[in-house]
Amino acid sequence: MNFFKRLMKNKPTKVWAITTLITFTLIIIVNIVLVASILTPLLNILLGGRRAIIAGGGESTYVADYETKAEAAEAGRELSKLMVEEGIVMLKNNNAMPFPSGAKVSVFGKNSVNLSYGGSGSGGKSHVNNKTIFDSLTAAGFQYNPDLKNFYENNGLSGEGRSHNPSIENDGISTLLTGETPQSLYTNDIKDSYADYKDAAIIVITRIGGEGWDLPRSMADGYGVNSTAHYLQLDVNERDLLKAVANAGFTRIVVVLNSNNPMELGFLDDPSHYAYDSRINGCLWIGTPGDTGILSLGKILSGESSPSGRLVDTYSRSFSSDPTFVNFGNNTLLGGQIVPVERGNYYSLNGSITSHNYTFVDYEEGIYVGYKYFETRGATDPSWYNSNVVFPFGYGLSYATFTQELVNAPQGSTIQKDGTIDFRVRVKNTSTVYAGKEVIQIYVTAPYTNGGIEKSFVTLAGFAKTDLLQPGQTQTVDIKINPYDFASYDAISQQSFVLEAGTYQIKLQSNAHQMIDSFTMNVASPGISWKNGAKTDVMNRFSDIDDQLQTILSRSNWTATYPTPRTADEIILDSATKTALDSRQSGNPLSVQDEDYPTFGKSGELKYYDLFGKSYDDPLWDSLLDQLTTDEMIRLITDGQFKSLDIPSIKLPETIHADGPFGFVNFMGINDPYDFAACAYYPSQVVLASTWNIELAEAFGVSIGNESLIGNEKGDGIPYSGWYAPGVNIHRSPFGGRVGEYYSEDSFLSGKMAANQTKGASSKGLIVIVKHLAVNEQETDRNGIATWLTEQALREIYLKPFEMTFKEGGTRATMSSFNRIGTKWGGGDYRLLTEVLRNEWGFEGFIVSDFNNNNAYANAEQMVYAGGDLHLFTVNSKWWSPDTSSATDMTVLRTATKNILFAVANSNITNADVVGYRLPVWQEMMIAADVVIFLSYMGWGALVIYRMQKKSKIKDAIL
Repeated sequence: MNFFKRLMKNKPTKVWAITTLITFTLIIIVNIVLVASILTPLLNILLGGRRAIIAGGGESTYVADYETKAEAAEAGRELSKLMVEEGIVMLKNNNAMPFPSGAKVSVFGKNSVNLSYGGSGSGGKSHVNNKTIFDSLTAAGFQYNPDLKNFYENNGLSGEGRSHNPSIENDGISTLLTGETPQSLYTNDIKDSYADYKDAAIIVITRIGGEGWDLPRSMADGYGVNSTAHYLQLDVNERDLLKAVANAGFTRIVVVLNSNNPMELGFLDDPSHYAYDSRINGCLWIGTPGDTGILSLGKILSGESSPSGRLVDTYSRSFSSDPTFVNFGNNTLLGGQIVPVERGNYYSLNGSITSHNYTFVDYEEGIYVGYKYFETRGATDPSWYNSNVVFPFGYGLSYATFTQELVNAPQGSTIQKDGTIDFRVRVKNTSTVYAGKEVIQIYVTAPYTNGGIEKSFVTLAGFAKTDLLQPGQTQTVDIKINPYDFASYDAISQQSFVLEAGTYQIKLQSNAHQMIDSFTMNVASPGISWKNGAKTDVMNRFSDIDDQLQTILSRSNWTATYPTPRTADEIILDSATKTALDSRQSGNPLSVQDEDYPTFGKSGELKYYDLFGKSYDDPLWDSLLDQLTTDEMIRLITDGQFKSLDIPSIKLPETIHADGPFGFVNFMGINDPYDFAACAYYPSQVVLASTWNIELAEAFGVSIGNESLIGNEKGDGIPYSGWYAPGVNIHRSPFGGRVGEYYSEDSFLSGKMAANQTKGASSKGLIVIVKHLAVNEQETDRNGIATWLTEQALREIYLKPFEMTFKEGGTRATMSSFNRIGTKWGGGDYRLLTEVLRNEWGFEGFIVSDFNNNNAYANAEQMVYAGGDLHLFTVNSKWWSPDTSSATDMTVLRTATKNILFAVANSNITNADVVGYRLPVWQEMMIAADVVIFLSYMGWGALVIYRMQKKSKIKDAIL
């Protein structure tokens, strides 16, 4: 009998054969799906990709200041404490602080045992081993109420606590619970415990924020509050807590604000406020302190350190009175009130609300963001100002007292275009008890004409922080102001940044509102214009991006030009706008003739590291690029998810790129393949900016650079070469979800901080990937949202910090944004990525798209033609398949490759001599599983066939 027929007639072997066929077929399908499909890049992100094989003994191009990852991370944690120490802002102190030595303290607030340490998404990290407020108090020599702490830690007694951070892309978030414990849950035993810890009370108020969602503008679903209340106000339980603590007999009551986002704080100074109580006599803003920064709170409370932080945002009385409120997120007019409404910012088409791809946001406030609105409008109406502002931009108190005076001010001089304004400020610590640091703030008031260029009444143009001054000590600080830093963008006539002719007042101030001294200077007629860019002249390039603004706020008539939400007629999507939104054209006019077709695949011996230190225009770059094939280039630019790929022919290794502004984090992964968990988790960008200390900003950069050099000690040993940070978008609204990842409402302060942070990180070879270029100020519907604003606001407010970072910080990379600018995707806009960034500013390096694997509007061909280079996507089917016969396609492909190589060849990857790669661990495990299954089935098959044969022989013997 045929062997196969015998096999199938025998039941055990038949079961084996059929089972083996099905199993092996499934294994083949699974292997194809996992290893050779669009899932492979995602699995590499989640489970870890290929691992580099390093040859030892190479010479380091960049040198770390520490030997081990643990040492570098610990240095980062020590720096975090210093950042928080200088970043804490004292907002109120009526003899509440410092606390007496050894004070016994009661710490109130459910969130006192669950602080917010950072953000979520690109700013997220596990906080299991973070230091606590109780660690801080103990380290400062205080004793805290253990019964109260235990009460809050027991959810069964004090409630479940606050809402968790929502998931990314949660546009529909309606409310977040603060989690504050209702007074009804405080037992008499808990209240009795206060008696032994009554030297002072601390009340912790926490607000969270993160990527992919904005803060709720309504609390209708939270604790029965009406719909007009919002998340940045006190909720009912917090109001009740303040009242209960005030009534409990404490003589020192200090509110600690654990929030990156500003909050409405009228309860601190306004007797008519619903939560005001004069017995609340102290307040400290701490932001989010990272994993160790909270330890500095005790030093402030004890008086060991005097607060020196200053606010980086205006704290207005009512956030709904901010001109951005009516046009933020999905806010719209409903029932006579501005409230968030699901799809409230969607266009309508043919009478129906459109899809997620057609949304809008209107920046009708123009340049009047934050203090530039409140200080300008309040300059001629002090009563209005006091009714609308609680704490001005730049505000902060100290235990020490200081005087400041101008020295050698160039009174009456003429401002020169290419010069600087140089003078000195003498600062004296007049305290007899406390040492401290003082912040010097310089603002400029420019001449303004009704109907002319819009100008803020004051513009921050310079700042500095003193050394630690002992009581009675004086320091004279040199100040150097660049006139370009307080110029206005003239979109009306000159199409450039200008200083109009007239008198300019240079002001030494304690904050944006309070002037200490001033002097005047002049700009001669016809004024000053900065028209020349690095490669091309500056000109209006975004004349269409304000087309849908119904009004633009002007100081010539605040009331008549105040922003308004769109009406039903104004959200109708007309055919021209829809066509523009659907367009995938970058605006690049490039056309290369066939005779100029680039060279590919030429024989050569150049390696990527031969270009280290070479200028972007060095002819050696052409020689290196000539050696590459089109396939190598296409592979490089189309697979940029958290990395740049290797090119073995020129010995280019794969590099690791990672989030985020709080330090190296791995929010995508489940097993942390690159050992990010062992890295330091730093305080927020807001805390850093609140130090007003550019030396600390540079130190932060150096610290993250040290961690990047040591990189992954768990396996491959290669450095982290790219850092998706810092974030330099603007705090347009206090409700922005990612406020903690950005510095300030002010473009100049943001730019200075980012430039110095970038400078520090770059000194260690880290590719600083500044983000998100540009106007990514809200998370709601961020994917493809059409952002409408004036070109003046775009350049003066939102592009300015990027410009400063590129020019002063020297970064070689940036990340584009999800949103559209007008109708054109920011990551595919030739005007932005090439005409402004590269040609006007002179940027050299690569531009990577923001991450997403489901955006039909984010077209790869459009990106490359616009001047983008690296696609941070994981779905290969969305990649551009360039026409290799097209000289134009091949030219932009070659340019993008050069931009990536220029950054990588000058990065810390040059420290690693990578000789090859091992498969990802998950693929090795899969292969091992395949082998085990194969051998098992073969063993099973051998056994059943052996038994079949043995049974057949016995049967034949009997017969």
